[in-house]
Amino acid sequence: MSVAPPLGKELASTDKKTRDDAVKGLAKFLRTTSNKPMSDLEMAKLWKGIFYCFWLSDKPLVQQELAASLADLLLTMTSSPASFHFLRGFWEAMVREWSGLDYLRIDKYYLLVRKFVNASFRLLIREKWSKSALEEYENILAGKGGPL
Repeated sequence: MSVAPPLGKELASTDKKTRDDAVKGLAKFLRTTSNKPMSDLEMAKLWKGIFYCFWLSDKPLVQQELAASLADLLLTMTSSPASFHFLRGFWEAMVREWSGLDYLRIDKYYLLVRKFVNASFRLLIREKWSKSALEEYENILAGKGGPL
């Protein structure tokens, strides 16, 4: 049985405090349920909410803090398969939503991508650069739905 966080509306709220609380709740959810699988559809829904959470963030310092917090979610999960599934969800969401970004928001999404690339390398370090981790990362980037 798969599990999904009930945070979609909270992540996409126009109220910053609600979004911040939802990101904290998401971190707790991911930390405690990383051994339970989330379906691809549930992951896509989660990333839709996260994407618009970031979309609604204004002011550079808020964007920087949120981008770092979102990227760090990748490392809050103790299960490597869960971390890689979350990373796959990120890249699929970026590929799916990228063409809808306007010139006013593109720079903040470049920031988010940079933070996730950094977190990806930290994940690979955590995995001791194992061949299976590198193959999974390459599959995420170059496989179906990936950016390459």
